[in-house]
This record gives sequence, C-alpha cells and structure tokens, in this order.
Amino acid sequence: MTIAMIGTWRMAETGITPAMAELRAGGSARDALVTAIKAVEDYPYYQSVGYGGLPNAAGVVETDAAYMDGDTFRLGAIAGARDIANPIAVAQALSQEPANNLLVGTGATEYASTRGFELKNMLTERAGQKWEQKRQELASKNLNPYDGHDTVGMVALDAQSRMTVGTSTSGLFMKRTGRVGDSPLPGAGYYVDSTIGVATATGMGEDLMKASLSYETVRLMGTGLSASEALRQAVYPFIDRLTKIGQHPREFSYVALRQDGDWGIATNVEFTFAVAQDDGATQIYIAQPNGDQPDIQLLGRAMDQMRVQALRQIKDKHSQVYKALKPNWKIYHKADPDAKTKHYRFGINESLTDQELIDIGITPFPNLHNAYETYIDIHDALLNSQTERLSNLIKTYRSCGEPMDIAIATLRKNLKGVLNASQTRLSNGPLEGINRKIKALKRSCYGFANQERMFERIYQLIA
Repeated sequence: MTIAMIGTWRMAETGITPAMAELRAGGSARDALVTAIKAVEDYPYYQSVGYGGLPNAAGVVETDAAYMDGDTFRLGAIAGARDIANPIAVAQALSQEPANNLLVGTGATEYASTRGFELKNMLTERAGQKWEQKRQELASKNLNPYDGHDTVGMVALDAQSRMTVGTSTSGLFMKRTGRVGDSPLPGAGYYVDSTIGVATATGMGEDLMKASLSYETVRLMGTGLSASEALRQAVYPFIDRLTKIGQHPREFSYVALRQDGDWGIATNVEFTFAVAQDDGATQIYIAQPNGDQPDIQLLGRAMDQMRVQALRQIKDKHSQVYKALKPNWKIYHKADPDAKTKHYRFGINESLTDQELIDIGITPFPNLHNAYETYIDIHDALLNSQTERLSNLIKTYRSCGEPMDIAIATLRKNLKGVLNASQTRLSNGPLEGINRKIKALKRSCYGFANQERMFERIYQLIA
C-alpha cells in the first residue's frame, strides 16, 4: 500500500499534514485533496491563495481553482471568481455536473451561492494595505506591477490507488481585472490519470499555458518513465525552445507523482514543495535550478526549522527582526545573496540588500546565525564540488541547534558516501542519495534515469 501527497510551495504543508491523517485512516484522495487545499485557502497570511490573497489592479481578489479526478477524468474549475471562501470546494462540485464544468466571474459566484457554499469578502486588511502601498509606488515609480503568483497545486494518491489533483490561486498581484492563468486549465495547470500518475504546475501562467506540459508529463510516465525523467523530457526542452525564439521564459515549476509512489519535480527557479508518503512526516524540500536536473536539498529544511524556532521567540510580530525572518524566508536559501543592490522591503519599509536583510534576521540569534553560515558554506562547497572543504565543514561543525545537528550527524555518519556523491550528477541532487533510504530507492528508482544508474549510485554510497 502506498499513499502520498505532494504540494507546491512551503505553504502546502499546512494542508498536507491534516489531509494525510485522512488518507492514513482510509480516506479517499478525493476528500483529502479538498481538505488540504481548503486549509491553505483559509490561512489569511498566504498572499497568493484564498482568503488573504493579494488583489487585482482594482483592489479586488479574484480566484482561480480546479479539481480533477483521475479515475473518471471528471474535472471542474472556476476562473476570475469573487467572494468564494473556498474555490477548491466549488471546483470539486462542478466536476460532478454533466455540463458547465468551468465557470468564470459572476457565473462562478452565482453557482456557489445557489449551492450553499460560503461567500465572503476575500480581501483582508493586510492584503488591502499591501495593495495601497503598491498602488502608490506604481504612481510614483516605474516598477513592474506583477508579482506574488504562487499557485498551490496538490496531488494525492490513496490506498485504493485513486489519484486526484487540484489547484487554487489568487493569481498575479495587481493583475488586470479578469486575467486568468494556467491554474484552471486542464493539461497545462494540471492533469491526472489514476492508472499512470499526476502532475501540476506553478509559476507564470502566461508562459505555462503555452504548452500542456502537465498532460505531457503524465503521458510520458505512462511509457514507463520515472516522474523525474518524464518531467525532464517534457519541461526543459520547451523552456529551451522559448529561449531560442526570444520569449525569455519566466517561472516554470512542476511536481509529479506516479501511481507507484515515485515522485519528481522540475523547475527553472528556486522552488519549495512539500511531500508526505505512507507513515512518514511531511517533508519540505527546496529545489535549486541546475539545468535539467534540479538540486533538492534536505539540509535546507534544517535551516528553515532553525528560522521557525527563532520566530517563535519573537513577541513583537511587527518588529523588524520578525519581518526580516517571516515574509522574506526565501532569501535565507539563496546560494549567493546580493550584498550590493538594494530593494524596498515591505513590512520593514526600507531599501535593503539581501545580505542586510539577512543580517537583521540572524544577528539576534547566535544559533540561527551559525546554522545559516553552516548552510551557506556547505551549499557552496557542494555546488563547486569542493570535496576537501566539504569534508572539513562536516567534521569541524559545532552544535548550533537540534535540526542542524541532526542533519550534520547524518552527513558525518555517511561521510564517505557524501563526498562521493558530491562529485557526481547522476541524480536530482548531490545529497539526495544519502538522505533517502536505499529501500525507497529500490522501490521507486526516484531521481534516476534508469535502474542501472540507481545501482551505480548505491555502489558509490557504500564503496
């Protein structure tokens, strides 16, 4: 028996954890998926999904969502919808209709109202303040208005091998009224076939909708490819093609899951995602773009746990330190933070370089400061295949907190394999083969183009 859920971006953990409890109790992928996405939609501090999502240029929150059942191919979606508390629930209901499965604008809101779904103003005070700040900036400066477009995409597999997929987003911040991205579009934003697998996307919708890469990924998995290899063959050639014709492709990120539990990702930007399988805890991964084989770093999760521990010690949620650590968390995972170019930082209300912002966050916390330095140093050594430096960093590490201590202890325990792995690019990341159980590798061949490469990596780890 294999059960699993994967979600795009760190926020997915909010929903995956309770939804996995449903799956472990024998629940269906259909219900668990909606449970997971509703939890994200309801959380008011996620700025690109549901209640609290950032509004369009008129100051109104418009949402897109979709739901698809891999057993029946039934799907439902809404686009440009207003005042719907849980767009994913309405999308699921639409999937059961014999027609009119994709509704837009007032049509979606009217349907939700007549079917008894909760309606409310989706604009929070916090999101309204950000909109006003952005509006004033655009009036006084020549800035790009478009940002904040992280769709939550979820995929689910239950014990009966049923698979589902769903998406939900408030779309681009400051978008034009009525703008719709890829999230409600089958084939582009999502696709599922329970006999094969499932894929979903997040990124710049205007680019993602140019090809049905979610469908293509599922089709390729159906030929026997692993999830990682299917994504590699589907996604990166298209990005390259856009580049060659001068399209300057923007953000492309995908997650995919096969029916046997094998999963993979593809991305051309730094990308976080959450994964839970069987009885294991929900794991948050950070992927770095690296051609057509992104690096997935478990060490980054230890760093992020240290950051969260520091946040819990801060009583003043409006302080500069809190603002530096909470909404700007992605900066702490940059391999080479910018120390020269200043950018305006919302919440802190100052123009700061990446490094200045990081310093504000880590300086009051010695353990976090040391964990950050450790993370960056090891990351740099890995990226540059500096085996001797990597060995010294692991051997001379000094305790700075339980999450990082555990991560480093794992590296020390498998030091020979770590150093071997740091010199090869056979899998999705130089540490991936160390941190995942060989049993899991045998089950899914995760991250490898074929079984021969999987056994070659196992030999390196134990040689």
